[in-house]
Amino acid sequence: MARAQGFFDRGDRQGRPDPVVRPQRPRRQARRAFDRGRRRNRRQERLSPVRRDEGRADQGRAALTTPSRGDNGKAGDAKTPGTTVANTAQQAYFADVASKVVLPMLKARNKPFVLVFWSRDPDGTQHNQGDSLNTVTPGHQRPSTMASIKNADNNLAQLRKTLDELGLSATTNIIVSADHGFSTISKESKTSPSAKVSYDDTPKDFLPMGFLALDLAKALDLPLFDPNDKNAPVAGNAHPKAGNGVLGKDPASPTSWWRPMADRTWSICEQGQEARRPHDQGPARTGTMSADCSSTMHS
Repeated sequence: MARAQGFFDRGDRQGRPDPVVRPQRPRRQARRAFDRGRRRNRRQERLSPVRRDEGRADQGRAALTTPSRGDNGKAGDAKTPGTTVANTAQQAYFADVASKVVLPMLKARNKPFVLVFWSRDPDGTQHNQGDSLNTVTPGHQRPSTMASIKNADNNLAQLRKTLDELGLSATTNIIVSADHGFSTISKESKTSPSAKVSYDDTPKDFLPMGFLALDLAKALDLPLFDPNDKNAPVAGNAHPKAGNGVLGKDPASPTSWWRPMADRTWSICEQGQEARRPHDQGPARTGTMSADCSSTMHS
């Protein structure tokens, strides 16, 4: 008799002629395993507000896919306005994940924690602002700026509310920090050498991207290279692509230009948008960069 697949009783190992086949037992075990897995998944879904289906953020649960910045990601240029809206959708997702997923998880662990919430606004919106194209009005107090500040404020309010609801407010310190601010400036100049050159992507008499590097190169009579373009030389009616520049005859050693200028003092300030001609001050030995945008060599 051919042996059937299944679980056998002990008679098979005790010399009995034929085993007793119980084929229904594997089915019962498979069913139990299936039910255990389904119950486990339901428990996980109750504990975690993250949905299994992407692209939705309803019923108090966060989507698995981060939304894009949409129109807020439009940087614009000297001829095309950038964004006029705040980064609302993407940051709402960040705040939802932090308040509905991360903070409850940290609460459940019952241990000290550090949570860093990075807010793209107002920085991202102000970098890409499009409601003051080539004008100084309304300036940095423009509507998109106000909307971006309100956006960040709403996110902070959501996080604080969650801390209250979780009973963590009394034992949690909140630190708000920023890397820089913004101010309204005019990109027109009557003195900058770079503003006297015509560029394809810059209005007439306006400063191009990298104007400080261009003016320094001209004042110091040094070659200029673009580190964002594989150190390609910047010459003619061109400017550094991202505003960065490397000065010196050898882009691999940009500080080598200090030594030939050791008998002169240079003082150059971005705010003035012009370089003062050198004057003899004896042998210079050190170079410093001060906080007020001036680069000075001195004895």
